[in-house]
Amino acid sequence: MMAAHFAPLVLPQVLDDMPTDYQSKIPFFDGTPNNITARQHVDKMADFYELHEIDAENVGMRLFVQTFAGDVRKWFRGFPAASITTLAELQRQFLNRWEVKKNPLQILAEYEQIKRNVGESVQDYCSRWF
Repeated sequence: MMAAHFAPLVLPQVLDDMPTDYQSKIPFFDGTPNNITARQHVDKMADFYELHEIDAENVGMRLFVQTFAGDVRKWFRGFPAASITTLAELQRQFLNRWEVKKNPLQILAEYEQIKRNVGESVQDYCSRWF
């Protein structure tokens, strides 16, 4: 059962222990608009890892997957077996799919507004954006 549940993850043969009573402490993410954003969810999980001193990659990956509900869980289970090797990769895939993207026209409008101010040095201009 556990192997199928975590099938897309590449996990070690011997797994580190999960935190005690983690199910009641982790936030869930179902991808609905009235929920938090995907980025906020990743940040909340980072706080959880820090608070509970979770350093083992396999624990972080399994915990992150445990937070998935509804369509997000279906999306995760659609990955091929052993296709996700790190927590960072899992989070990147998650954000690529579930983070709300800006409207391309809005991005273009913001891009067109990028201008150097009168009397502003190139160094100051660059430091505003990078």
